[in-house]
Amino acid sequence: MENVRKELREVVLALTENDDPVSHKATVDRFFVERPSFVHPLAVVASGEGSRERLKRVYGVYKYLTRDVEIKILSITIGEDEKRAVIDLEESLSIRYVPLFRVRRLKIITVLELEKSKKDGKVRIAAQYDAFPIDAASQVLPLGFLYGWWKLAAGTTGGVVGAVLDRTGLW
Repeated sequence: MENVRKELREVVLALTENDDPVSHKATVDRFFVERPSFVHPLAVVASGEGSRERLKRVYGVYKYLTRDVEIKILSITIGEDEKRAVIDLEESLSIRYVPLFRVRRLKIITVLELEKSKKDGKVRIAAQYDAFPIDAASQVLPLGFLYGWWKLAAGTTGGVVGAVLDRTGLW
């Protein structure tokens, strides 16, 4: 990237909303260093020999299994030294083999470690860390609604135990 602030939004959309495998792989080749790392709640690619090819395969599985991906970028914050970017976004998508299921507005925080190339002066992504709230499990995982029930039960139990601790003076 020659202008990180301008191009980063385009890179994110090209990696998520683009369904063409050839241009998708070209995006990874163009904007990631040769040995990038990738950490996501559902996949990890360690930096090393061939990691860019493995990253393309991970993205390929993501693109194969998802349909109708829509990204809403809420904010992009770039460090003054342009070595780190934090992207706050929401993703909506359908899953290929579950036709009536749609994940809506999954909140994701992505942290990108950026490196400036000594060869051409362009900035590339050296590491990508994706995180989403544990609550997202109720949207993404099969039987995720059980998590919602568990959370409600844990909150109720915590309230009851907390009241007992408060009344007995233990807390």
